[in-house]
Amino acid sequence: MDFNVKKTDGVVNISFAGEFTIYAAADIKARLVESLGQGRMLDVDLEGVTEMDTSGVQLLILARREADMLGKGFRVSRCGEAAAAAIDVYNLREFFNIS
Repeated sequence: MDFNVKKTDGVVNISFAGEFTIYAAADIKARLVESLGQGRMLDVDLEGVTEMDTSGVQLLILARREADMLGKGFRVSRCGEAAAAAIDVYNLREFFNIS
């Protein structure tokens, strides 16, 4: 799992590439939680994700709920085919504010 973080005007954009699965869950969770503390809005880019399983979807739910509890914004700005397929299984596009 590769990731890149950019901060612009209070918006933290974190982009992921590779497998967003149980095998990388601890690292993904750490990156999401850390990024939530760095701005007023977390923007997640999943365009480069090649595989996503249920644990990946659960991590996004966790990040969204944490953002809500902290009064911060959350959205998935870009969603590749693999991520979209996993998210669509649970009908969560609206929940993740996918644009």
